[in-house]
Amino acid sequence: MPIDLPNSPSNNQTYTYNDRVWVYNSTAGAWISQGGAVAAVGAQGVQGAAGAQGAAGAAGAQGSSAGFAKSFLTGL
Repeated sequence: MPIDLPNSPSNNQTYTYNDRVWVYNSTAGAWISQGGAVAAVGAQGVQGAAGAQGAAGAAGAQGSSAGFAKSFLTGL
């Protein structure tokens, strides 16, 4: 049998069902169960697929050491 919670609850209104107390939290907009056993954590899901890799940028032009050698050797 499903829980039949009130339709228009006020903040901190309580509702008891099968020896469990529920309290309405108007800030959260939800009925919060008070006490009772906590359910076990479920198994972790599978990892998703890896995202696409972006394209590599173009390589810069290769430098030349010829100009450096010429200025170093001639003192320019």
